[in-house]
Amino acid sequence: MPLSFLGKIGIDYKLLIAQMVNFSVLFWILSKYLYPPILKRIERDEAELEKARQEREKIEREKRELMLKKEQILKEAQERARFIIQEAELAREKMKKDFEKERLAIEENFQSQFEKEKRGIREEFEKEIKKEIIAEKENKIRAFIQESFPKESLLVLQGDFFEKLKKAVKNFKFEIEPETQRLEIFLYFAFPVKEKEKKELEEILAKKLKIIYYFDPDREEKEKLKKILERKLGIVAFFREKEKKDLISGFTLEVAGFLFEANLATEIKKIFYENSAFG
Repeated sequence: MPLSFLGKIGIDYKLLIAQMVNFSVLFWILSKYLYPPILKRIERDEAELEKARQEREKIEREKRELMLKKEQILKEAQERARFIIQEAELAREKMKKDFEKERLAIEENFQSQFEKEKRGIREEFEKEIKKEIIAEKENKIRAFIQESFPKESLLVLQGDFFEKLKKAVKNFKFEIEPETQRLEIFLYFAFPVKEKEKKELEEILAKKLKIIYYFDPDREEKEKLKKILERKLGIVAFFREKEKKDLISGFTLEVAGFLFEANLATEIKKIFYENSAFG
């Protein structure tokens, strides 16, 4: 009945049954042999796609992290750069101030040195001028005394200077090397020395310096000198006298590196340097 109903509506039930059987066989074949590989491939592709998606997400995440890190590094670099620039500016300002300070110190030192040198040159120049003025005045006074004072008065004055010279030598403490054997003695005078005065001076020097013999430079006494020096008995002295008119009156004694002034020229110089406006 049901099958005849299908015939009535135009459906060949036999063909339908055959198609159903064919479809069932085809479905079974497909399910058994075709679908599993396809499904496995689809599953594998989906797994690979999922893996690729996860990898892409990982890459994107790492990319974002790198970008953030890059931005952080860039920000830190900018901050560091600003800090370095600020430090450089501060260092530059400090260097500028230090340079300015050093420049001012150099200028001040140079100015001070210049002023000092200028003052020294001025003082030296003034000193030289004063010396020239004093020398000129000394010469004028010396010429005036030599022209105005009689020789007898200057001779009497020279006697006073001799007493002054003796006193100075007596009171002076000579310091000479212990091994000294020879001495040069120079006596400069305005007027010739009296023999008596020379002997007195020789005796004083002999006691002070332990001189055992005076040699006359004008006489040949080489052999005698040699014998005395060989015996090493004491000091031998060469006593030389020389006239010096610019002393005006008096003496200059040079012995064992020491200088004794007892003359009118020195007294005039002392007056100028100690009591005049040029001293």
